[in-house]
Amino acid sequence: MGPTPDDGSREVSVVRVVGELDLASASWVRDRIARAARNPAREVVVDLSGVSFVDCAGLGALLSAQAQLGTRLSLRAPSVAVLKLLELTTLRAAVGPLHVVGSPVGSAAGPRPRPVW
Repeated sequence: MGPTPDDGSREVSVVRVVGELDLASASWVRDRIARAARNPAREVVVDLSGVSFVDCAGLGALLSAQAQLGTRLSLRAPSVAVLKLLELTTLRAAVGPLHVVGSPVGSAAGPRPRPVW
């Protein structure tokens, strides 16, 4: 019998995104989430604590991952601005709730960095 989500023994892959999750980076983020999810016993946590902005392409990448992974996907510590976007979108309701872990963090200021893993 394999591990269950409640027993704490599931493997976890963390995909950390920093900067802006937008048209320029969304396909790259989709690819990293897909790579992390190849093992069906693995949970995927997308760490959004370093994300300052999400556009519709970035939102689409997260929602697509959620539709494919369901409860295997969690979002960690999105900024207040990103969390508000996730809460306001009606697309979120169409594919089910996103699992958010960690407290929202303030958005970062400064130059537009590229996502890093």
